[in-house]
This record gives sequence, structure tokens and C-alpha cells, in this order.
Amino acid sequence: MTVSSQTARADYNGNGITDDFAVPFRFLENGQLRVLRTVVATGISTTLTLDAGGPDGYTVSGAGVPSGGMVSTNSAPAIGTTLSILRNVPVTQEIDYLANDPFPAETHERGLDKLTMIVQQQIEVTERAVVLPPATFGVSTQLPAVEPLKLLRWSADGTRLENGTPPEIATVAPGAVVDATVSPIAGINSAKLAFLQTGTTPVTRAVQDKLADMVSAFDFMTPAEINDVRTGAMGIDVTAKINAAISSSLLYANATRVYLPPGVYRVDGTILMRNNGSALIGAGRQATILKSTLTTNPMITFTSGINNAEIRDLWLDRVTPGTGNGFGIDAGVAILGESTISNVRVTRMSIGMNLGCTDHSIIKDCIVSKNTSHGIRIYNSAANASQWSIDGLLSQTNDGYGVLVVTIPGFLPTMSVGSFRNVNTFANTLGGIWVLGSASCSVEGFRLDGFFVGEEGNDGVFLDTYNHIPCTIRNGYAEIIGRNFTGSSFSTPASLVGRGIHVSANNAHVDITNVISTGNSFDGFLLEGYSASLTGCSAISNGASASPTASAGIRSSGTCLLSVTGGKSGNTPATAATQTYGVFVDNGSFASVLGVDLTTNTIDTHGANTGVNSMMVIGCLGALVNRLPYLSVGSGAGAAAAGVVNAGVAVQLNGVPYTHP
Repeated sequence: MTVSSQTARADYNGNGITDDFAVPFRFLENGQLRVLRTVVATGISTTLTLDAGGPDGYTVSGAGVPSGGMVSTNSAPAIGTTLSILRNVPVTQEIDYLANDPFPAETHERGLDKLTMIVQQQIEVTERAVVLPPATFGVSTQLPAVEPLKLLRWSADGTRLENGTPPEIATVAPGAVVDATVSPIAGINSAKLAFLQTGTTPVTRAVQDKLADMVSAFDFMTPAEINDVRTGAMGIDVTAKINAAISSSLLYANATRVYLPPGVYRVDGTILMRNNGSALIGAGRQATILKSTLTTNPMITFTSGINNAEIRDLWLDRVTPGTGNGFGIDAGVAILGESTISNVRVTRMSIGMNLGCTDHSIIKDCIVSKNTSHGIRIYNSAANASQWSIDGLLSQTNDGYGVLVVTIPGFLPTMSVGSFRNVNTFANTLGGIWVLGSASCSVEGFRLDGFFVGEEGNDGVFLDTYNHIPCTIRNGYAEIIGRNFTGSSFSTPASLVGRGIHVSANNAHVDITNVISTGNSFDGFLLEGYSASLTGCSAISNGASASPTASAGIRSSGTCLLSVTGGKSGNTPATAATQTYGVFVDNGSFASVLGVDLTTNTIDTHGANTGVNSMMVIGCLGALVNRLPYLSVGSGAGAAAAGVVNAGVAVQLNGVPYTHP
């Protein structure tokens, strides 16, 4: 026989069904094969046993057959396993030649075949071994003694192997691109490492390029500075390092997103958002904290004229409350375009957010509290567009206003603003949401939808816009104004003044829908503008300070044209009976009240003084005086001329049954 094939092993993938496996090479005896079953996921191999029972046994057929034979396993290898068949020829020589006997050709050839098979067996092992290049000489491959936690490396002269301490710097040959896992070893040249994303047809990128997708502030900090941030020690001011990270965006089309990993960053300078599209992104407003030990520096400001800037997911704070220009976020001088502040908490500043000119930027899901002045101030500049919109805000326990929108005279005659949604204020000393225009610069288009104002030191919502475009106030709740402690330390005594909603005489039309005003020191609603419509609103148990001129549920004054439709205005059994009138009209106002529950006020359902032009109350409940729905016509300079009045119920003139003359 001959050994004409160099094949010395066979490998198969398990499928849970097949249990017969061909041996594609000649072997002399059944025992001269080694069979391994390997779990691919773990690399753990099990050596099967010849002619044994159980799942780890196998049998062999075809020994001595030139084309090979067959291995039959007792149990079919499962999916996720492999079966390997290798030579296992004993390295022995058992042929004994006797003198003067005929030459044993078959026995001799069998011995040669066995030697060839042993060589093939060794070649198969060698092919799986680490070997030196053929041209290598004068090098020892003997392994040194085992030492725990040491790495095997070549000696300095390259002639032997030795144990060494793990290096702090790992490099890859210049120009090489290899698949590798980047470990936290400082100095790895990531430009030489490849990154391949999962998914369909990804393209290989250098790790250095991949990591540049987002810049981390830690990329510009020393190990000591990073440790200072992570431990919250605040021993090192890292303002310059954060600014360096933001400045690096100049390398990437002016739009790098700078990530601030969790920790406490001491920021005693001012962070400058300097480029279009730059973003400062934390790990969450409880995880990434920027804190100043000073009191007068703005913590974050902007280069004027940039667009699409973004600040989110962080907390701005001070060790000592801010004064003067100690703002949290200052965009007062800058002119911003379409920028966003979201999921940011600002505390212990002078003003939490000081915001000037913008064309449609947004504040979203933010908290501002414990500031020594206002939570948020929005005002105009020379360009006069200050269209900041708010969608989700809590502004509470500030020493000024929760939200102040105010114009600065001397620019163009109007200032437009964005829409305010889901705005909540609480216990601010000067008031909740205040919008203040002026005779030389009005605030136009104010829109408030979805709000809560509670326990403020003065009016919950106050409009003094000098506007020409109607304002809207919708879907809100105002309560307990002027009746509790307020301010940054929650220690300013109750003011005992303030209304839920107050619209001054310096307003055009205001549309108020689905708003509840309850338990306030003064009136629930005071409406003094040119005209006002209340639809589906309720004023409950207001006038807690018992002021004789400010304890109505709904009060109109001046030349206001008031229309009230639906809702309720009165006290409730569960609250103190402090509200005197459901609707009170004075100082020349006109009023139309339709379908309102005016019961349970302490004096009357409605009232008016002698200066009222007219008041109509139709289809309203008035249980206090046991009246059916009625039409009431007031007296005064503008009273209707005598004429026929058609009504199916009582008609009164100043509360007295009226008969046509």
C-alpha cells in the first residue's frame, strides 16, 4: 500500500441529525484516530471514546482501506458544535526482521506507511503552532518561568523571550489597519485601529475618525482634572478645557457635539458657545453638574449671530448664590437663531436664564429655581425679535418673577414673542408669569397654553403688553396667590396681595379659556384691557385678604368690554367663604355674562358701581338671592334708551324690578 494523500484531519459542523462522518484518509487501525467534539461558542472540546457507550462514544470502520473509512458517533453532534477527526498514530516501531528470512515486503511497506502517517500527524500539529520565519537564526524560543500578571515579550536584543510588565503604550505598525478592541490603555494610536459597524454593508473606519463623531470634554483634560470632576472635589477650574473642546468644532464644520461625562465641573469662568451648531450635552441634569465658586460671572454665553446651538442634559449651580451678572445661561447680548435649551436645571444664579433676541429658539423641559432674581427673563434688543418659545418649564422659589417678558424702550416699537406651553411657576416673590411692554415698545402675540401658577408673591399671570394683537391664555390653574412663603430660601413672608389672572388697561383683546383661579388674596380675574372673553373659566373662593375692592371672582374695570360664558364664580362648601361677588363691573366697563354658575358668593351673584355703562346677566344660576335667570340693565351715561324689552323672566334695573315706562 501507499500513502498518496497528505490529508491528516477532517472537520464537520454538527446539525443534530448526522452521526456518520467520513474519514478521507487511510488509517491502519481503529485506534489510530482521535475524535473531538467542540462547542463553538466556548471553544471547549471533549475527546470521544472508541467503542464506548453513552453520548461520548463512537465506533470506527474501514481500517486499512486506501480511501479511508467511517466514524459513527453514538449521539449526533448538535448545532453549534464541530466534530474533528485527527490521526492518532503511536510513535512506535514494532517490526522485527529475522536473519536469513525472505524479505517481508508487505511488513516493510506497512512500517513505511506508519512512519509517513506519523510525519503527517506531526505536520498537522506544527501547522497549528507559532513558528519563527525561515530566515531567523540565533534566537531562543525557550519560554521563561511562569510569573503571574506578566506579559511574554522579546528581550531588548531580540534573541530570547522574557517576562515583562504590561506596557502603558501600545502601538500598531505605521500604515497598518487591523481589527482590534481598544482597551483603556493611554496612548493607543487609534488612527491605526479599524472600526466596523454592525448591520448591512458597513464601511470600515479608523477608530480615531469614529471617536471624533462626538468630542468629550475629558479629551482635553489631564488625568488629575478628570479625577477632580469624577470625584466632585472641585479643586480645579476646568472652564478653559471645556472651551477648548467647544473650539475643536472648528475642525468639524463648526458643529461638534461636546459631551460632558458625569461629574461635578468647577466652572469659575464663562463657557462660550461660539460656533454654528455647537452643542453642549451632559449625561443628565442630576449626573452632569457645572458649578461655580464665584457669584458674578455668567456661566454659559453665546457668540452673537450663531445658529442651531444646543445646551441640554445638565445642571448649572453655584456654591454661593449669584449677584449682578451672575446668570446661569446668558443670551442677552447675543442674537441667536433656532437654538435649543432642553432638560437643563439652573439654580442659585442671579437670573437663571437671561435671554435676548432670537428668531424662534426654544426652552424645553427645564427647571429654574432658587435664583436671587428672576427664573427666566426674556427681553428685546435692537433687532426686536425675541421669539423664545417655552415647552415645559418649572420656575419656582425665585426672588424675582418666575418668568418675566419685558421690553426695553429705545428700539423698534414692537417685540414679538414665541408660544408658551406647559409653563409652571411656584412661590416666586414678585410674581409668576409677567409680560411687561411699554408705550414705546409693545409685546405682541403672547400665547400661553397649559400652565400652573401657585403661591406667588403677586399676580400669577400679569399682562401689561401695550399690544395691538390679541393675547390668549388657555388651559391653566392659578391658586393661593399671596398667601404663603416665597423666594429662594422659601422664607419671604406671605404678601397677602395678588390675583390669579390680571390683564391691565394696557392691552387690546385677551381670550381666556378653560382657566381656574382659586383661593387667591385678591380677585380671581381682574380684566382692565380694551376687551376680554372668558370661556369655560372658574373663579373659586378668591378674596382671601378681604379687600373690599379686590375680592370678586371676576372683576372688570375701566372701559373693558367683558364677555363671560360658562364656568362658575363663587365659593365652595369646602373652602372659606371669602369671595364677595361672582362678577363685579366698575369704572365704566361693559359686561355680558351668559350661563355662569354665580351661586354662593357672600354679597351677591354680580355687582356694579355707578360708573358702569352696561351689564347683562343671562341664564345664570344665582341661588343666594333665589333668582331665576334674568336680564339686568345698568344705569349710567351709556345706558340703553327706553324701549321695549322682550324677556320671559324677571327684568331688573339696578336690582329693582323694572317696568317699561
